[in-house]
Amino acid sequence: MNNDDIIGLLNRMRDGEDAAFEELYQATKQDLYRTVCMLMGSRQHAVEVTNEIYVQVWKSFRTYRPGTPFRNWLHGVALRQISSFRQMQFLRWRIFSSSKHTADPVINASEQPVLQQEARDEMMRQISRLSEKLRVVLVLRYYQEYSFKEIAQLLEISLGTVKSRHHAALQKLKKQLGQRPGQEESYHVYRTSHSPIPAQLQQPD
Repeated sequence: MNNDDIIGLLNRMRDGEDAAFEELYQATKQDLYRTVCMLMGSRQHAVEVTNEIYVQVWKSFRTYRPGTPFRNWLHGVALRQISSFRQMQFLRWRIFSSSKHTADPVINASEQPVLQQEARDEMMRQISRLSEKLRVVLVLRYYQEYSFKEIAQLLEISLGTVKSRHHAALQKLKKQLGQRPGQEESYHVYRTSHSPIPAQLQQPD
């Protein structure tokens, strides 16, 4: 579904057509859920957070302006909701003195060869080990294919900070995977369970 189709659904929602929201949900839920899993580094709370994101979408869709791609706006809502969830989790941890158990992110790819699945799972485990600040930049850059400028706008940080975190994330990821910093190697991140992203995790020229 392209951006014009999304705008059409939003206009119908503004006119009070509840079915349009269901169509929006069905059109965006799979990609958003996968993105939330990767941003959080865990599937444990991803359903809960994704549901909250759609609650916020329903409450605030009138603030969307057609001049901006809807997915950028949606991912902005998602990032804020994830941040809010983490703050709440921290408060709960402080109150009950218990840390949450996290699970490794797994992207189901039953149609892919077993060895390819294992390689992908290992990559996702290594990405989940990165700090949240570094992981978010990689997910937005290689999973959602945002430009550095778009990432800076989404995260509300400077372009230089994005590039710095991107570089640091790649170096840490290479180290975790047993690569010496600067050694040429290709690392693949997959968009969905069916189709790999051809982009490589390499520092751009």
